[in-house]
Amino acid sequence: MTIRHFVLFRLNSQDPVQRARDAEFCCAELAPLVDRIDEALDLNVHCNTLKRGENWDFALIADFADEAALAAYAVHPAHQAAIARTNHLVAERAAIDSYI
Repeated sequence: MTIRHFVLFRLNSQDPVQRARDAEFCCAELAPLVDRIDEALDLNVHCNTLKRGENWDFALIADFADEAALAAYAVHPAHQAAIARTNHLVAERAAIDSYI
C-alpha cells in the first residue's frame, strides 16, 4: 500500500523577505530528490504564498511504495545531503505518514 509522507517546515528567520528566500532555497534543494532517489515514486515541495508568518513556510509531499521505501529514502545520501544544506534554516518540522 502506498505511503504519502507529508512534512511541514517553519523557518528560523524573522525577516519576511529572508524567510521567503530561505523557503525558495529549501524547496530548490529538496525538489530534485525525486530524480535522485529511486524509492520516491513522487515528490513535490511547495512554498507558502499566502498568510506568510502565520502558516508554515513550505511543505514536502512524497509518495513511497511501502514503509521500506520510506525508510530507505530517510537514510539515502542525497536526502541526508539536502538536510545538511538546509537544516540550519529550519526552526520546526512536523510530519505525518498516511496510507493512500
